[in-house]
Amino acid sequence: MAPPDPVLPRATDPAEPLRASRPGPRLWGASLLLAAALLAPGASASPPKHLRAEGKASSGAQATRLVRTGDDLDVQTGNLRLTDAARGRLERIAARFHKVTKRRLVITGGSRTPTRQAELMFEKLDHGDNLLALYEKALATEIQVAYRDGVKRHLSKAKQITAIRDLINAQIKRGLFISRHLQSGAADVRSINMTPARVQAFRASVAAEPGVVLLDERDAAEQHFHLSL
Repeated sequence: MAPPDPVLPRATDPAEPLRASRPGPRLWGASLLLAAALLAPGASASPPKHLRAEGKASSGAQATRLVRTGDDLDVQTGNLRLTDAARGRLERIAARFHKVTKRRLVITGGSRTPTRQAELMFEKLDHGDNLLALYEKALATEIQVAYRDGVKRHLSKAKQITAIRDLINAQIKRGLFISRHLQSGAADVRSINMTPARVQAFRASVAAEPGVVLLDERDAAEQHFHLSL
């Protein structure tokens, strides 16, 4: 025979059921310990290849600083400007990678203007890359449609890039950014000559940093790993 249903204390006011179901101090302590364990760096799983951080609305401009070559980073671009939070994530990833491989992480791309972003997206489209697999679908579709329209109208490369740039600017005015590079929150990592063992070490280094998304773009027009920081 099933045990009888427990008898709950009778509530004397509308808030009473909430107080009756609130966990005690020991349960709160256990919950906090579990949350801390889940948020520990080593607990972060490697994100899926096509998981995106792009396409998010801006939460306001943040101060950025130029990131230069150091013990763990080899910065080969003069425009790597990152927010303090993004810079800290990148430096910790590079330190883990260097500790395992004894090599610095080579950075080939950083902050971008809308014009530079348009140039790169035109190259991707001209190369046959699938933007919908690389960026937030709604924003990428807008750019893909503009590109196809330019091809249909036989526009020059310069005019197509200008059209894409204007579309990116229009998206930014709506508070949407198709790439974290436009917000000083992304970096491109050189993948050429990276051995399978180093790729594995790199992926593990990224997976250990919560909040970072890794995108494998080794099949793209410009081979690299993209980090949304």
